[in-house]
Amino acid sequence: MPLSQTGLAPRATVCGPGPVTSIAPSGLTQRGLFDVEGYDNPPNLTGGSISFPFELTSVPKVVEVPSGATNPDPTHCSGTPDQPTAAPGFLCLYDRTYHNVVAPPAPLVAENVDGSFGASPFGVWLNVEAATTGVVFVEGSWAVTAP
Repeated sequence: MPLSQTGLAPRATVCGPGPVTSIAPSGLTQRGLFDVEGYDNPPNLTGGSISFPFELTSVPKVVEVPSGATNPDPTHCSGTPDQPTAAPGFLCLYDRTYHNVVAPPAPLVAENVDGSFGASPFGVWLNVEAATTGVVFVEGSWAVTAP
């Protein structure tokens, strides 16, 4: 690359802004990891959250796929923790591992912004209850597909 008279590389050509949106186009699958972890006493809840990079046009249905147990909805959540997938309109939570949790093998409680069960169009709060005093965690991956 030729240097400018100042000895610096020339600036990159800046193109105009691309299509920027805050709403996920229909069929777009977003993926990520989650880790709900802490030190707690029963019946207290340890929490975490997932924020979707792009907002959905409607609330997705939440399905937790437990580690080492039967998938409750393989039609809409056919992936794995290593390759999470979700059908349109679904948020699939793939548990990879958990420790010291109440209600295994599907220990997560998904909550909307108002505290009711489920997700919102822009994310979800995840809670887990410790079985005994000590470290508690659930780790995994997620996928959500815009309807």
